Amino acid sequence: MIIGFYVFLAYVITTLMIMIVVGLFSVFNKENIINDAENLSLVRMKIAELQLYIDEKKLSVSNLEAIAQWNRDNDFFYFLIYKDNVIIYESASVLKDSFINNKKPFNGSEYPDYRLNFSDKTVTLEAVSFSQVKNKVTMNTITFIIAYAVFPLILFVFIRKKLRYILKIEERISEIESGDMQNSIPVIGNDELSSLAAKVNSMTNAMREQFQVEEQLKREKSELISAVSHDIRTPLTTVISYLDLLAAKKVESEEKRQQYIEHIRSKAYLIKDLTDELFANSFSSHPSVQFKLLVVEGRELFGQLLSDAIFLLENENFDIQLDNKMKEPFFIYSDINQFIRVFDNLCSNIIKYADPRSPIRFSIEKKDDTLVLIQSNQVMKQPIGKSYGLGINTCENIITRHSGTMNTRIKNDQFLVKIVLPINP
Repeated sequence: MIIGFYVFLAYVITTLMIMIVVGLFSVFNKENIINDAENLSLVRMKIAELQLYIDEKKLSVSNLEAIAQWNRDNDFFYFLIYKDNVIIYESASVLKDSFINNKKPFNGSEYPDYRLNFSDKTVTLEAVSFSQVKNKVTMNTITFIIAYAVFPLILFVFIRKKLRYILKIEERISEIESGDMQNSIPVIGNDELSSLAAKVNSMTNAMREQFQVEEQLKREKSELISAVSHDIRTPLTTVISYLDLLAAKKVESEEKRQQYIEHIRSKAYLIKDLTDELFANSFSSHPSVQFKLLVVEGRELFGQLLSDAIFLLENENFDIQLDNKMKEPFFIYSDINQFIRVFDNLCSNIIKYADPRSPIRFSIEKKDDTLVLIQSNQVMKQPIGKSYGLGINTCENIITRHSGTMNTRIKNDQFLVKIVLPINP
């Protein structure tokens, strides 16, 4: 599109230049072909040149081949040599057929007779000069040469910046292919190339952000696995030690033996909880795990999920405050089993880390095209067990794969989680 426009523009400018050259030439060559034929002084000059040629060569009337040679060097000069109204020589001008339609002598009133003296005889000559045609042929030749030379030059002048811009874009794309996401292409102008540059920049930024997120996730996963592995190793070492004592029968009493067994059981359950959370987190975030998304009635689904969560938490002696603003039915894409996992993780997090002396608050409402769920609670000063954030991270993965967002915050020992999900229109 852009290159085509510049080609057209160069063509227009070249055409205008040719028209100007032709116009200027016409100003200095106003006479037409007929007027040129009537230019007696030019005809006489050519005849004088021919006479001088005959005299120098001492040509006779029979030396017509020499006359033909002179004529070939003066092909824009047409003449007839005759005697007694019989043509004895006709010029070989390449233009004669366009202007002379017969081989009879010219009308004397229109073309005056001239005498031509050979060494042996004097003959009559009538002539027409086409010198202006020669000038026009020369002018056309020059014009075409100018056109062929100027057109690519003008075209190059117009497109060289664009060509450099294209090469810059190509260079940047090559850098992206090699993994360099740092630089961007300057957006110049408002055309297809600038739009392409902007899209390449946008693609680069998106890829850079994606790579940064992936790298951050990799680091977090690695740190998480390292931390969990360390804390699994400690109770596992304890379990092995107790089992070794039991196997060696070094237990002094049955009471001691039961204590060892209880220690082993508690440590084994701790290991199970850690590995379960780690597996759940990896499972929910892995892209190969397909969610079974269905369109469901949102008010009914979340009403039931909240009802089950409240029942569970009240059995754990928590005081629940619910602000339900879902007044009208709405529909939402949901994998029901995954949302059950989200609420199970939220409840597990509350049971482990919430202060039972303070109420647990839930609020849910439909805002425009989204569903907003907020849960908050006071955090215990000394929570039961150690938190690795696996449950919350699992919830975030599930919500993200439902095209929603989940944000958590702890301020002044107050924990808050906010979930926003899109509503199916």
